[in-house]
Amino acid sequence: RETVEKPPYAVDITGTSAFSRGSLFWTIDHTEPVGGESPSGFLRFRLEDESFSVTPPPPCCEGLVYEMSYLSELHGELSVAHPGPNCESIEIWTCNDVDTNPPEWTLCYIFNNYCPQPAEGLDIAMYHLCKDMFILQVLKDIVGLDRLIYHPHDSVIPYIPSLVPV
Repeated sequence: RETVEKPPYAVDITGTSAFSRGSLFWTIDHTEPVGGESPSGFLRFRLEDESFSVTPPPPCCEGLVYEMSYLSELHGELSVAHPGPNCESIEIWTCNDVDTNPPEWTLCYIFNNYCPQPAEGLDIAMYHLCKDMFILQVLKDIVGLDRLIYHPHDSVIPYIPSLVPV
């Protein structure tokens, strides 16, 4: 069925989306603004009242490069992974309360000495980051790489959390 209102902004269909705390989040498409300039941040759709709003991005930098940022849900919180200053690290920011205005973003992890690689998602970026055994051991408890198996990205169906309990 259709929602009560239409999305106020176009979303980046090549970017990631996330489900966290009763809301769906998408990256706003800044290349094709609808009705003027698009705001910075992420488009939020609350399932409870079917309303749209904009969630501001983390306070990490003035110009967040949305094409290189990845939305996700991490331990029940909305999270954004993006390149740090000069693309020499990966920063992971989390927001445990998206309902506050403005939301409170917390810098949770910084992975230094990151060598940028073309990636289809955070999982491949993490793979390249974790090639070194020392880093792999440190990250094992943080990101759960115990039974991680990689498959070619074009031969698997991406996991999308279901909103319907099974």
